[in-house]
Amino acid sequence: YYHHQQGAGNYAFIDSALTQPEHYWDGAGIRMRSADRRYEYNTVSKFENDTVYFTNAAMLDVTPGMGYYLDNIFTELDTAGEWYYDSSTSTIYCYSFSGTDPQQQITETGIYDYGILFQNGGSNCTIENLQFEKQNKDALHYADAVTNITIRFCRFLLQGETGIKLPGGASIATISNNTFQKIKGAAIIANQLTDASVFQNTIRLIGLIPGYGINTLQQGYGISLDNGTSVVISENVIDSTGNSAINLTGLHLLAEKNYCSYNVLHFNNQGGIYSYGYNADSVTIRSNIILHTEGSTEASINQEINTCGIFLDEETNHYFVISNSIAYATSFGITIYRGGTNHVISGNLVYGCGMGQLNFTEGSIEGSNASHLVTDNRLYAIHENVAIVNLNSDFENFIPAAFDSNYYFNPYDFFAYTNILNTSSGKEIQQFTLSQWQALHGGDAESKATFFFRNRYASTSISGSELIGNGTFTNNTDNWVND
Repeated sequence: YYHHQQGAGNYAFIDSALTQPEHYWDGAGIRMRSADRRYEYNTVSKFENDTVYFTNAAMLDVTPGMGYYLDNIFTELDTAGEWYYDSSTSTIYCYSFSGTDPQQQITETGIYDYGILFQNGGSNCTIENLQFEKQNKDALHYADAVTNITIRFCRFLLQGETGIKLPGGASIATISNNTFQKIKGAAIIANQLTDASVFQNTIRLIGLIPGYGINTLQQGYGISLDNGTSVVISENVIDSTGNSAINLTGLHLLAEKNYCSYNVLHFNNQGGIYSYGYNADSVTIRSNIILHTEGSTEASINQEINTCGIFLDEETNHYFVISNSIAYATSFGITIYRGGTNHVISGNLVYGCGMGQLNFTEGSIEGSNASHLVTDNRLYAIHENVAIVNLNSDFENFIPAAFDSNYYFNPYDFFAYTNILNTSSGKEIQQFTLSQWQALHGGDAESKATFFFRNRYASTSISGSELIGNGTFTNNTDNWVND
């Protein structure tokens, strides 16, 4: 990536590292990271005085120092696998992997934007046992609201944007037993879905080329559901996605028995299963397996990864997070962010997450993260510098939940709770063993803690005899002399 030094609103940036002649980059494609959760693409309308001007206004103002790259310019065609299309002559130029003449090889390209485009209709329709491949945009695109649709036993491969897109809303819909693979944008995007089921789909290798796909916040998702009502997302396998495996907001939603692994490979501040509020209520996230939620700071000036197995972002209310198995998230297993209220976190197994197993963040509004119930969870840290329960607030005495009947484990440390108080002079960190927490706050009466305090550093080989007999006091006082 190049990294620009200065932004000019949402229409240009300055980068002195671009030493090519003026207008060299005119017409090139530009793909840039503009935020933790967003890449954008544009074209260069003009390059002069170290300044790159955009053809269209960017979604966000340019943040200095973020990364970008340029493509789609003939003079930069110098690496195997690259290609350039000259629309004026309808000619494709390819740099062959094998060094042979491209005209002697089979070359495939997308011609049509859509596999099937539904306009002014599409209701009462079943699509099954079809394969969609290499559409420039979407395999199935429903432009308007539809009802009573079924999409099953289909295969979606190598779309430029999305496998199935329902931007206009749908009711009584079933999307099941489909396979989605190697799609640049997202597998399934559905807005205002009602009385619907999305189940037993296999979704792999989605949104893995930064800067390509969809020029919106829905880039890289396995399944993205916005403003849904009474929707079930279940028994899907979602592996290797640039963004979250499942993004869901709405009312009376259920995400259960999904297998999510290696998600959020190119974004940050996200979750394997991610949800935010603003009209979200009564959502159940149950019995999912969520492994290796990664996060990425590539091309970003923010070098702190905040990526969680389950991330309930701002203003979520009345969620049930129950009986999920979460392991190896880069940051936290489960995060409840500011504005979250009345959640039940129960029966979850959280293991080996990099910063902590359960995290509550309140922020600058006192009481904005409160009234939760946390019971019967198994929270297992595997490093002495990793929290089990992490409480982060700008205010003292932040206790966002009633905690009880949980098991707290760490083989390398004694502390069950870490309390971070953000002050004008920095962070004040306090740590508490379970017994200290119980004595101080009176909760966790039936909770248990197991701390073996193993030493992760041990000798692998020893040469010579011990210089001090019984120096580790493993036996008794033999070999010691009393002067």
